Amino acid sequence: MRRARIRAALAVVVLTAALLTTVSDTIYDKQHQLQGLNGQIVATKTQIAQLLAQERQLQGEIAAFDAQLRAVQAQIDQETAKLVLLAQQVDQAKEQLALKEAELAQHIADFGRRMRIMYKSGQISGLELIFSAANFTDLMNRVVFFNVIVREDRRQVAELQKERAAIEAMKADLEAK
Repeated sequence: MRRARIRAALAVVVLTAALLTTVSDTIYDKQHQLQGLNGQIVATKTQIAQLLAQERQLQGEIAAFDAQLRAVQAQIDQETAKLVLLAQQVDQAKEQLALKEAELAQHIADFGRRMRIMYKSGQISGLELIFSAANFTDLMNRVVFFNVIVREDRRQVAELQKERAAIEAMKADLEAK
């Protein structure tokens, strides 16, 4: 019986050793799998951290682009407002130009009519002015009156030239806009 016990104990030891080897192998495999999973978890956490950092960087870039876009839009709005104002100024300048051209045409017509009337009524030469005077006072009055007429004619011609120059300047300014 002792032998049977020894055999039984030996069988238990052999079975326990075999079972222990199997369990030990299983534990080793599971520990190895656990280490692999832990490595994967660490790698995944590292990858998540990198992706989160990349996301923050991209969000920062998006915010910067949004700020640039808002700045460009504000500049576009300013330039559009300037263009609208400039268009209004151009329209106003065109109206003023049309008025000035009409005034100039009227002044030229008036001056032309006056010159035609003077031509039709006959021009007075210097000799006629002197010899047709009744006395010296009449002569002086005629000379003064004649000088006033000549000065007025010159003034009107100069005024017409100024008006023409102003119109040309307005046209040049309008074309520059």
